[in-house]
Amino acid sequence: MTNASQRATAALALMAMVPIAAHAVDVRVTVTGVVHFNVIAGGMAGTPPGAPVSMALTVDSNAFLDSAGFPTRGYRIDPASFSMTVGGTAAHQC
Repeated sequence: MTNASQRATAALALMAMVPIAAHAVDVRVTVTGVVHFNVIAGGMAGTPPGAPVSMALTVDSNAFLDSAGFPTRGYRIDPASFSMTVGGTAAHQC
């Protein structure tokens, strides 16, 4: 084996031992359903049972908190990504 091939082999072995950095991925979560009953006052008052509901938000796969008391993981929501419609009417953040 030549010095060049020995150096190349050693470099490849070292690279194989270096962990690959985790890459964050934005995940879009969408939940859909229908109104079961409505106790909302204001702009969505009168939305009938059966009206469509859709909620969407984005989470970062690297931004999470493990629960200390329960074996689960919670992901941080990007507040600017949140949207919700009820019966075709957009719900706004307070």
